[in-house]
Amino acid sequence: MDIAVLFGAGASFGAGNVFPDAPPLGRDLFDHLQRAYPESWGSLLHDDEVATFRDDFEQGFVLLWGKQGESRAQRLIIDMALFFTRFTLVGPNAYSRLLHLLLAGGTNRVCFCTLNYECLLEQAISETGLSVFSLGRQIGTNSTGLHVLKPHGSCNYLSPIPSSAVGGHADGR
Repeated sequence: MDIAVLFGAGASFGAGNVFPDAPPLGRDLFDHLQRAYPESWGSLLHDDEVATFRDDFEQGFVLLWGKQGESRAQRLIIDMALFFTRFTLVGPNAYSRLLHLLLAGGTNRVCFCTLNYECLLEQAISETGLSVFSLGRQIGTNSTGLHVLKPHGSCNYLSPIPSSAVGGHADGR
């Protein structure tokens, strides 16, 4: 790689021209999720968990997992992933401008690392005609592409489902 670019959490908030609106910053994420998913984010959490999520979103999950709240956490994570899939680029934006500058400079040997869950960066890359390489997968048909690392996860990451769990219980019943 010639260039490595790190985007911190919240970078997409200022990307511009995002539908339906800018992705929320971490300090506002819980309230957005609670409004969007009242059946999970609005009702599955106890008061102490709500307070922790509002104060420090990531610590909210630490607390929840520590209480053996895996089933609740799974539901919250699924709804959070669905929430982030709704964001799309709809016009000129900061990601596309940066990509244009990098590509106009003659380099496509760039690795991006982003802490954002949504896929606005990937959308901007795809709009250039390049593929996105992520998790060992190629997204797009162009053999030339840009690498995107997401150490916090992404709304489009899927976990493999064991074949024994399809159509019945994992123990084969």
